[in-house]
Amino acid sequence: MKPQLILRNVLIASLMIFSLSGHAMANNLQVQSYRGDVGNLNNVWTLTTASKFNQDDYPLDAGVLNVSGNEPEQTNIGTGLENYLGLADGSLDIDSFSAQAYEGSAMKLSFNLKAGDTLSFDYSFATRDVGASNIGKDYSFIVINGKLSTLSDVGKTTASHASGNDLASTGLTSFSFKADHTGNFDIYFGVVDIGDFNASSTLRLYGSQLVAAVPEPDTAILSLMGLGLVCLVRRQKRDV
Repeated sequence: MKPQLILRNVLIASLMIFSLSGHAMANNLQVQSYRGDVGNLNNVWTLTTASKFNQDDYPLDAGVLNVSGNEPEQTNIGTGLENYLGLADGSLDIDSFSAQAYEGSAMKLSFNLKAGDTLSFDYSFATRDVGASNIGKDYSFIVINGKLSTLSDVGKTTASHASGNDLASTGLTSFSFKADHTGNFDIYFGVVDIGDFNASSTLRLYGSQLVAAVPEPDTAILSLMGLGLVCLVRRQKRDV
């Protein structure tokens, strides 16, 4: 093969590898553990604040919105939901007076990521906690390596996106973050009742996608070109 063809093929291979390095890969949600009312319904992980035995959502019967038979986990009790999440008691409260977290559910996922990887999740947050009489606003959240962030709350829901027994919903929504280091990431998703035990809310997780970090183009291309030049020199020596 002519030297020009060798260099051309090396360059083409370099560009192809570079273009594929950021390819999105679908990930199944591998749940490590959970607390409260958590279940997998038709491949959709569903977390609620609905009781199995108490009529939280009158006029619906008790347990209609509960998906697992487990009661939601209480908060602010030392061994409750915050403890499971690795947070201090009171961390899920919006404030310490009228907007305290009463109960909720959460589940844990783990991912091995490289610095620069982007992990995205598709979810929806739905609720029956609507109307002016509600003191607090239920919300859904994510905890990544000990850092708590809100996903959506009642204020981001609308009746137009609701279905079934939900009164309001965000509809399908996405959340993503970029890994700031290489290693294991413990990720918790959850939902909490704020201000009372009534009017349940639901977080549904539909799946995740990982977009691998894109290497520096100079590094990727030059490395392969250097390899091509080594092969070219060896070939020329052999042909002498």
